[in-house]
Amino acid sequence: MINKLKTINETLLNEYKDDPEPRRRQELIKTLLDEPNAFLKMSIETAYKILEDLEISPLDIPKVYSELIDAQNVDDSQN
Repeated sequence: MINKLKTINETLLNEYKDDPEPRRRQELIKTLLDEPNAFLKMSIETAYKILEDLEISPLDIPKVYSELIDAQNVDDSQN
């Protein structure tokens, strides 16, 4: 799932190349997506806002968030 979000982020970075404000947000999101266990370290509100900024459908955000948390919990427990 995180790789899918990174792909979406790259697409949006290209889309916003001439629009500084949303591009700046996408650059910040790119940094966060590269951080291990990023979604485990942030509040649910922040995570939902990031998913919203990545243009994830509001109906899909809870499911995507759960998948991210589950995946990161599994990765963390295997280390």
